[in-house]
Amino acid sequence: MKNFLLIVLFLFAFASCREAINNNNPITPTNSPPDVPSNPNPADNASNIGRFITVSWLGGDPDASDTVKYDVIMGTVNPPITVVESNTTATIVDVGLVAANTVFYWKVIAKDNHNSFTESPIWKFTTGN
Repeated sequence: MKNFLLIVLFLFAFASCREAINNNNPITPTNSPPDVPSNPNPADNASNIGRFITVSWLGGDPDASDTVKYDVIMGTVNPPITVVESNTTATIVDVGLVAANTVFYWKVIAKDNHNSFTESPIWKFTTGN
């Protein structure tokens, strides 16, 4: 009789675990999306910026084990459409020489290794002579 009860308890426990796994029960950890890129440099709405442009931002991911890669999109139209850097793990990108007296729009897309992503707001700056 004891053996029968042990077998029944084991089968019940096994069925409960299997049901939890099949129902995507939060027994397994969930992924958090990357932090929204913030603190742009050049600052949003900055003006009279030099023509040799380096952009930077703060980023990261609440899941410490996740690798975050960034795409930097920039251009003279809003929203920007030109990818100036793709899949970089750095939070600083040397864009190079750009046109004088021009308004540029830019944003950063952060992606983790679980296909989650976040986008920064669209920032803008104006170059000087």
